[in-house]
Amino acid sequence: MGSAARRVTSVEVSADGGTEWSPARLLPQESAWSWTLWEATLELEPGHRTLLVRAGDSSGVTQPENIE
Repeated sequence: MGSAARRVTSVEVSADGGTEWSPARLLPQESAWSWTLWEATLELEPGHRTLLVRAGDSSGVTQPENIE
């Protein structure tokens, strides 16, 4: 029995530690088994930032906040 392919359907980006999330734009994907490229435009004040990114798939699952 093979596993069903699940496509990335959403990507969100946060520049404030995950308090607020901005949607990214997904670029065309060749297949469910290829990388999903994305781009986002954020308006940020000057300074150092750590960006958080999370993705969701076609089954409605979103990446967890941590790997535990």
